Amino acid sequence: MNAKRTLGIILLFTVLMHNRLEAQNIDRQLGQLIMVAGYSNKGSAEIDRLESLVRSGQIGGIIWMQGGPERQRAAIARLQSAAGPLPLMMAQDAEWGAAMRLDSLPRLPWPLTLGATSDTALARRYGRALATESRMLGIHVNFSPVVDVNTNPRNPIIGQRALGSDPKRVSLLANAQIRGMEQAGVMACVKHFPGHGDTEQDSHQTLPTVGRTRSELKRLDLAPFKATFDQGVGSVMVAHVNVPSLDPSGTPASLSKKVVSHWLRDSLGFDGLCFTDALNMKGVAQDLPPGELEVRAFEAGNDVLLFVGSPQNAITALKAALQVRTH
Repeated sequence: MNAKRTLGIILLFTVLMHNRLEAQNIDRQLGQLIMVAGYSNKGSAEIDRLESLVRSGQIGGIIWMQGGPERQRAAIARLQSAAGPLPLMMAQDAEWGAAMRLDSLPRLPWPLTLGATSDTALARRYGRALATESRMLGIHVNFSPVVDVNTNPRNPIIGQRALGSDPKRVSLLANAQIRGMEQAGVMACVKHFPGHGDTEQDSHQTLPTVGRTRSELKRLDLAPFKATFDQGVGSVMVAHVNVPSLDPSGTPASLSKKVVSHWLRDSLGFDGLCFTDALNMKGVAQDLPPGELEVRAFEAGNDVLLFVGSPQNAITALKAALQVRTH
């Protein structure tokens, strides 16, 4: 298929999806911003719960967690059927393969092992393998590669998930992996912006601080993100980290307009899809009224709110915020 025909099909698909979305009421439109967690190992009650959210228009996608490959495929087929004319977006953390989440599957080597080879051809094949597996499992977005620069040996959360400690090597291998993934039909998602490599705490448990100066961030942590943005990677995930040199207020990056809108969008020129990291993590504010966390994440400039606990509360709060700002 030639490039012009491919572009034409993409534009036509975009128009069709836009028209279908325009036909939805405001609650269902807001629901398209929301992704919840799904588990294929929790039995029929879990899939019933998800189907109820789908049919009521409260969600636009699902991040699949623990389960099995055939159970996940069956669940996704059922939920896509229930979604009607506007398909659900399915995603998974599968950095070294879906075995990261699902049983009975082989896994690829750690990304750090891939990084040690410095082999871009191998990285491209690695990405293609990830995408092929994801497509077979019904997944559209693989939340990888991790492009955090692994510079702190005391980091409890990145380590072997990273491609290495040299930003140039990370950039080259990440771009090769992304090409392999996206050419095979699965969207890549670079993470965790603006960099989780130089931290000593786990953002699943608390809010880590990245103490680098702005010049250090540009030279080290931001460099692989910029390189992948320049290549046109489809999406990025924003971390729950405190980065005083970018936003001195102490606001988590995922909720910070300075980080998401100014640095990510305006300064680095990213124009793809922006996901929050999981909003159930303790590294992001949890003492807010129901729905306020999602409102703040959206106002910061994120497109998709990941791992939302109560979609209805989020929709209600988002709609109220929208009404306030349009009156």
